[in-house]
Amino acid sequence: MHDFRALARYAVFGSFVLSAAIALASWLVRARHVSPFGALGRMLRAVSDPVIRPVEGRLVRLGGNPVNAGWWLVVVVAIGGVVLLSLMDWIVGTFYGLSRAAGGGPRAMLAVLIGGTQFLSAQPKGERATINGEVVDLWCYWNILFLTGAPLRNS
Repeated sequence: MHDFRALARYAVFGSFVLSAAIALASWLVRARHVSPFGALGRMLRAVSDPVIRPVEGRLVRLGGNPVNAGWWLVVVVAIGGVVLLSLMDWIVGTFYGLSRAAGGGPRAMLAVLIGGTQFLSAQPKGERATINGEVVDLWCYWNILFLTGAPLRNS
């Protein structure tokens, strides 16, 4: 079975290529490289207009030039695809980390929960402690204390 992340990458790439083809078709007719009254021009307009018209309307409302709607479509699809793939990789990595921690027992799950709360809490910069003579930031305090049991002293 294929990796679903690879399938998602192919889907994002396919949507990018499709949006670029729609933008190119719209530009060809708009710039009159293809006659808008010929069969090819009517076909290109029929294919590209349902996608380009909403983007043009949005651009006009925002004060932009509707001629650039096709290329805005390409940019938005590219950025949206990168964000989607990054978010999906983060979710999958988090799921795999949690499943490995669940297999490691309650201590590993507690370590993951402590690490998650550290990630979500904002620690002020500059707070430091010493562990066995080495200066460390306090964001790793709970991991070090829980996993090694080493005593902390303020520096």
